[in-house]
Amino acid sequence: YNWRGNVRELENVMERALLLCDGKEILPHHLMMGQVSMPTLAAVTGKGKAKGKGKEQAAPAEPPAAASGNGALGISVGMSMREVEKKLIFETLRKVEGNRTKAAKLLSISIRTLRNKLNEYADDGEQFDVDVQD
Repeated sequence: YNWRGNVRELENVMERALLLCDGKEILPHHLMMGQVSMPTLAAVTGKGKAKGKGKEQAAPAEPPAAASGNGALGISVGMSMREVEKKLIFETLRKVEGNRTKAAKLLSISIRTLRNKLNEYADDGEQFDVDVQD
């Protein structure tokens, strides 16, 4: 594949593929290449800008199952950005067994931002079903 991004973007793609794969092998559809792109968490939260261009960064494309609304994260057309963000955060925490430091790194956000989001969800009565730790 002719990679058009930088090394950091490639690292992010590989980390996301690791989160999406449910076995010991990363398959091509886990890499999310060549599909319609989804915004990054930074774009979802409105806090990410591409350097020098003033545009939000786009993540690599989502897998075909997610594009149809039946993806691993349960994201479908018409969902609010807040709900998409919450599902992404919760699924990432599940994959790293509640480790907030690892989850924040995979999501490319600070641990403080992740804590604030989790506190916000808790204030709204939304509970996460895995014990979280730093």
